[in-house]
Amino acid sequence: MGQQPEPAEGGLALQSCGDVVGERDGLVSGAEHELARVQHEGLVAVDLDRPGEVALVRGGVDVGVLVVVEDTEELVEPHVDAGRLDHPPLERIEAHPVGVELGEDVAVGEEHAVTVPSGSAHGGGYGGRLMSDHAYAQIRYELTDHVLVVTLDRPDRRNAFTPVMADELVDAFARADADDDVRAIVLTGEGAHFCAGADLQGGESTFDSSDRPSTEDLAGRVSLAVYRSLKPVIVAFEGVAVGVGITMALPADLRIATTRSRFGFVFVRRGIVLEGAAGWFLPRLVGVGKALEWNVTGRLVEADEALAAGLVTELCEPGDVLARAVDVARDIAENTAPVAVALTRRLIWSGLGQAHPLDAHQVDSAVLAERGASPDAREGVTSFLEKRPAEFPDRVSTDLPSMGGWWEEREYEEPDAST
Repeated sequence: MGQQPEPAEGGLALQSCGDVVGERDGLVSGAEHELARVQHEGLVAVDLDRPGEVALVRGGVDVGVLVVVEDTEELVEPHVDAGRLDHPPLERIEAHPVGVELGEDVAVGEEHAVTVPSGSAHGGGYGGRLMSDHAYAQIRYELTDHVLVVTLDRPDRRNAFTPVMADELVDAFARADADDDVRAIVLTGEGAHFCAGADLQGGESTFDSSDRPSTEDLAGRVSLAVYRSLKPVIVAFEGVAVGVGITMALPADLRIATTRSRFGFVFVRRGIVLEGAAGWFLPRLVGVGKALEWNVTGRLVEADEALAAGLVTELCEPGDVLARAVDVARDIAENTAPVAVALTRRLIWSGLGQAHPLDAHQVDSAVLAERGASPDAREGVTSFLEKRPAEFPDRVSTDLPSMGGWWEEREYEEPDAST
C-alpha cells in the first residue's frame, strides 16, 4: 500500500478508483487517478465504472451521484434521507487536488487508505480505516490493530440483506484473506439490529430468481465465504437476526449476542425453505432435533434458548456486544499464530466429513508434522519458555502449507435445465 496521507482540515484525503477526480470550475471532473480533497468532511468520491458518473459516499452510505455530461456537472438527488447525514442534502460538491499540498507526488494507480477519525460519521464510534480502493455502499470495512470490523450498514432498513450487500460481503472476506494485516474479523450490524433478513421491498417477487442470471442462493455465497475464511470470524449480534441474518453467521467461530437478541429461521412463514447452506451448518451446531423444530415452526428464538442450544456462544448486555467481540478478536490477533489459526479452522470443518476418526488422525498428523518444524512452532515454544509475548513470523499469504487431499474447494454449478 502506498504512503497513507494525512487528512486535511475540513475534509478527508481520498483516492479515486478510476478517472474520477480533478478540478474544473470547482467541481469534480474527469482526470487520471489522483488524490483529491472534498470540502465536506467524510465524503468520498467513488468511480462507478460508468462513463461520466461519480458516486458520493459518506459513512459507507450512497449520498448521491455527480454526473459529468460534456461541459456541465450536476448532482443527482441524494439517495438517502438527510437524517443519515451531518448536514442537509448537498447541491454542490467542491473538490480540488491536494497531492502537492500533502507534500507528496501521487502516482497514477497508487493505492491509498482513507483515515477516518475515531468517532466520525463513518466509523460509527469504532476508530478504523476505510480502504479507498474498494468503496462499499452497504457495508463498512474498518481495520484497526489487526482486527477487521465488517459492519452491515443499512440501519434505516434494519440492515436488510440485498444482492449488493451479498457481493460486498463476499468481496470483503476475500480481501481479508489476502491481507496479512487482518488477524481476526468481527461481523456486526449498524444500529439496533444485526439483520432483519432479506429486503422485501421487491414485493411478491423478492425470492423469484427466474429473471436472474443464476439460481445460486445469495445467502449461501456469503455463508460459504465465512466458511472458507482463513481468518477467525466473530459475529456480534445486536437485536434481531432473522433469515439470512442468522444463516450467514452459522459458519463463524463465535457468535456473541445480547440478552435481548432474538433469532428466526422464518422461511416457511414466507413460503420458502431455509437458505445459506443452513441445512448443513445448523444441525452441526444445535443438533437435528432443534434445527427441525426451529425451521418447521419458523418461530422466533429468544437469547437464552439460543445460548442453551449452542446457536450463540455468549450473551452480553445490550450495547456491549461489539466491544466484547472486538476484545475477543484482539486477544486472538495478539496471542495466536495466524497460519495455525487458518489451518485449525479448516481441520475442524473438514473433520465433520470424515468417515472414521482415523481419517482425521491421518490429516492431523500430517499437518502437525509440517507445523512442528515451522518457525512459528519454534517461536511459540521459545516465547513461552522466555515468558514473553510471541512474535510469530509465518504469514498466511506465503506460509500456508498445501491442503491437497483433505480440504476441497468447490464451486457452485448451475442445474442442468434439460433435466
